[in-house]
Amino acid sequence: MDEHGHVYVPKACSEGTSCKLHVALEGCLQDENKIGDQFYTHAGYNEWAEANNIIILYRGSVVEAGSVERVVQDPQHPYTQLLISSIPVPDRKRRWVGEDLPEADAAPARHSIGCKFAPRCKSAMDICWQQPPPLYHTNPDRVAACFLYKDSAVLESTDVAQAFG
Repeated sequence: MDEHGHVYVPKACSEGTSCKLHVALEGCLQDENKIGDQFYTHAGYNEWAEANNIIILYRGSVVEAGSVERVVQDPQHPYTQLLISSIPVPDRKRRWVGEDLPEADAAPARHSIGCKFAPRCKSAMDICWQQPPPLYHTNPDRVAACFLYKDSAVLESTDVAQAFG
């Protein structure tokens, strides 16, 4: 991760309205020297923060988008589930001393031309390896890019903001 970050404060928050904190993390080696201001000026995250919606990215692709409450309380995409489950639960009785994390494979044993998360996904199906999933409407105002929801309607627009009502 880069040593520097960027904070976007929605207009209502800067004017005194109680607001939620939105954090968007975009993978390793995505520092300002490599991508400049593209993430926060071109990704559309600032506009979504205004609406209290959130997007979850994996390797530069949207995997889930929706209201913060829905995404955090009931994650739909396997990556979002993994991400949310990694949030530590505070335990004042236990001192955190750091834990060794297993090293990620530099090159997955099986390369996917489909879903970018397939090499790490416990729910991966054959189709996941063959083509990228579209964004499926999993609930009103919410989408997930996962073939687990192939029976749901597909977001027809490439503009993810269209998923929000």
